[in-house]
Amino acid sequence: MDLNDIWQEHKTWIIGCFAGLVAFLVGNAVVSSRYDTSGLESRISSARSRLMKTKWYGRAEGSAARADQEALDVELAKVEAKAYFRMRPDYDLAGKDGPTLHYLRQTSAVRKSVIDAMDGADVDFAARQLGLPVNSPVDRQETQLHLVGLDLIEDALTRLLVTSERVREQEPEAVGLRSIEKISIQVRKRKRPSGTGFARRRKQTVDLGQRVGVSIRFRVDGTTLERFLEAMTGGDRALLLEDIDARTIPGEPLDVRCKFLALLKPEAAS
Repeated sequence: MDLNDIWQEHKTWIIGCFAGLVAFLVGNAVVSSRYDTSGLESRISSARSRLMKTKWYGRAEGSAARADQEALDVELAKVEAKAYFRMRPDYDLAGKDGPTLHYLRQTSAVRKSVIDAMDGADVDFAARQLGLPVNSPVDRQETQLHLVGLDLIEDALTRLLVTSERVREQEPEAVGLRSIEKISIQVRKRKRPSGTGFARRRKQTVDLGQRVGVSIRFRVDGTTLERFLEAMTGGDRALLLEDIDARTIPGEPLDVRCKFLALLKPEAAS
């Protein structure tokens, strides 16, 4: 079959292909001329080169930035010293063998000490378990976190009882601390980041470390409560108060619910 026969038989298809090629070339030329980005790319490249060569900050600015960083580090250390909970040695499992045995000894000793103090002050102490779980924790980290809660509870109750005794010494007619109704410990599990990529970055929050919460419900007069709140900021460490609810009952002491918070640095919670 020669070319003339091919042309005669397929000329419609050949003409269509040629017309399509011409249309594509014309369209590509029109689009390229209208939406040509080569000029923009050249301008962006030139601007990037100028920025990279420009010296924005000198030695003076660098020294000032380092000085600011050092000052901020000092302030951050001060805030951390006040905000993070510092365990007392008897409540810290670090360096101790047999965490379960130490937990049992410490909780027993603290429970006896607190109960004796409350009974001696004629306080109606209904929370004799001190918010501790019925079954002793087995996991070392969980054991440590409950000891942190116990440390916070013992400290708060001691300050509350001492405040009550001082108020009653100064004001014999004052009620002081009437009763401890309920105590609970909340070990809050740290949340793992969810999602991936951009969604995770948008939801990311500052990790302040492990949190242990303690709730104490008690009945007390207004003066003792006021001075107890002042006492939480004194001593070797401050106690963080997350929430407080004080309700008045006619003819009765205030019904107070306090939520305390212990923040632990990551190395202290392990």
